[in-house]
Parts: sequence; C-alpha cells; structure tokens
Amino acid sequence: IFMENTTKKLIVSLYEKGYTIREIEIKIKCKYRREAIRTALKRSGTNMRGINFRYKSPNDFTDQESILFSELLGYFYGDGHISKNKAATFEEYNGSLSFALNEYDLVNKVTNIFTSLFRFEPIVYRLKNIYSIRFKRTFARYLKNIGYPVGKKSAINPRLPIYLLKDKEMKIGFIRGFLNAEAGINKTLTVQQS
Repeated sequence: IFMENTTKKLIVSLYEKGYTIREIEIKIKCKYRREAIRTALKRSGTNMRGINFRYKSPNDFTDQESILFSELLGYFYGDGHISKNKAATFEEYNGSLSFALNEYDLVNKVTNIFTSLFRFEPIVYRLKNIYSIRFKRTFARYLKNIGYPVGKKSAINPRLPIYLLKDKEMKIGFIRGFLNAEAGINKTLTVQQS
C-alpha cells in the first residue's frame, strides 16, 4: 500500500509521542489499518514498543542520565502512581503523574526528562484542575520491575529506591524532584502528603 510521506511522518511523530498503533489508526481517521501503520513504523527505523520492549536499565545510564533519572523518580514518589490493570490478561500496569495548573514548568521539565532518557514524550492532559501526564504501560511495568510500589504509597510502605541512588548527586536529584512535586515555600518550607 502506497503511503504519502506526510502521513508516514505523522504516524512516526504520534508513535514517538506515546500513542498506540490503535490510537494512531483513529487519529488518522482509519485511512490505514494497523498492519500498514506497523509496517510504516518499522520501515522508518522507529524503535517499536510492545510487551517485550526494554527500556535502558538504570545501571546503563551515564552519570548525567542517572541524575535525571533520580530526579524523575523523585517526581514519581511525590505525585505519581502506578496501578495494576485488573482487566488485562497479562501483567499490565497504568501510571501517571499529576501537577497543579500553575506547575506547567514542571510538566515541561518532566516531559523533557522522559524524552531524553526513554525517547518518548508522554501524553499531557489538562484536566479541570490539574495536568495529568500519562505514560506508556510498558514504562509503568518498567518502574514496577525496578521497585517502584504498585498502588498507594504511604509512610508504612514507602519502598524508596535507595539502592538506585548510588551517589550524592543522585540523592540530590531525587530530593529535588520530590520537593518540586510535594513542597511549597512560603515563610517556611512545607511538604504536604495526602
């Protein structure tokens, strides 16, 4: 099937932003079916996702990437969550990060970290009173596999990834992300936890 270059570029762009092949099919108004979309992505050299997709291991990050990853973990521990998809027939997780409407600078920072480390841009939704950053199910499973807690985090079950924070700079990055997500500064520094 012949596919014009503008459509190919649109498909690759949507896929790299985190859209699934099914969502892309709907976005392009079913002009091409899923198999044609998948073929166009493979021919373009795009890294394909899926159940067996592997993200870069935290052990394989450069020093600078490790600091960014630590900061991203701080954001997750502050305002993120992952949950098991109960309707799935295999191990599938959903996840998101939330920010207040006046924290768009943090939304940009987090999406830039995602793009830099994992080569995809998560989808950002502006809801009634928050920004919700949704990321791929494969990434939610990746977080779960490195020790991020599934479900509610609490004081009795914090499960912080201390083993991932190998040096002072990584610990500082984690704290920076956590405080950006959870802290407010008035006359004093306060951290509010629901």
